[in-house]
Amino acid sequence: MHTEAPERKPNKNGRISFTFVDTIEAAIQQAKQSAGEKDLAVVGGPNVGQQLLKAGLMDELEIGIIRILFGGGSGFSQSNGWETN
Repeated sequence: MHTEAPERKPNKNGRISFTFVDTIEAAIQQAKQSAGEKDLAVVGGPNVGQQLLKAGLMDELEIGIIRILFGGGSGFSQSNGWETN
């Protein structure tokens, strides 16, 4: 799931398809419909996590912390006013 369409759309194959949406709410709604009665897990970076929290769509949060090896990147707590130590 990704809420920002890339410049070049990825190729589809028999196992994977891509659907681009405008909001995190629309993405979760479509994912829940596809999952049916199964649990839904969302994997993403700080931007996706922040969107889910702001929309009140997250029941559980699991954070894996790894150092940034290349480039600047963005932290989960950036741009939301949270303090980190």
